[in-house]
Amino acid sequence: MGSDQLLDALLPASRDTGADPGIRAAHSALYATYWPRIRPLPGAAELLRASRKLGLTVVLASSADPQEFAVLREALGAEDAIDEATSAGDVDTSKPAPDLVEVALRKAGAPPEGAVFVGDTVWDVRACQRAGVPCIALRSGEPVPRNCWTREP
Repeated sequence: MGSDQLLDALLPASRDTGADPGIRAAHSALYATYWPRIRPLPGAAELLRASRKLGLTVVLASSADPQEFAVLREALGAEDAIDEATSAGDVDTSKPAPDLVEVALRKAGAPPEGAVFVGDTVWDVRACQRAGVPCIALRSGEPVPRNCWTREP
């Protein structure tokens, strides 16, 4: 979920939204201090290369802002396997809206039924459902408690 929707999902609707830009800026600044520690999931680059070797078109699609997306791509280290990419800078609304998935489809030149999305968040799955694209969900990190998600976006 992009920061354009994250605060609405986490904070009360009755809050003073005038503070939202400052909260987003503080989050971005804090997160940027961790960029040197970012590591890809084991096997991620190999999966992209294997997909490319099979003749598949590989499109990265992330709700990250363009600067963060560049850092993530650098950490992934698989530029040789990436055909196209899209990030938050290419859409008005981030995941779970289908916009980013739809841009990825256009860049791949593929219809929804001719693509598959590999994601690691519930927001990826929801965006794909809304775009009509099959999604393979990867689980990484600690298990999420079943009652963790209390609101639908």
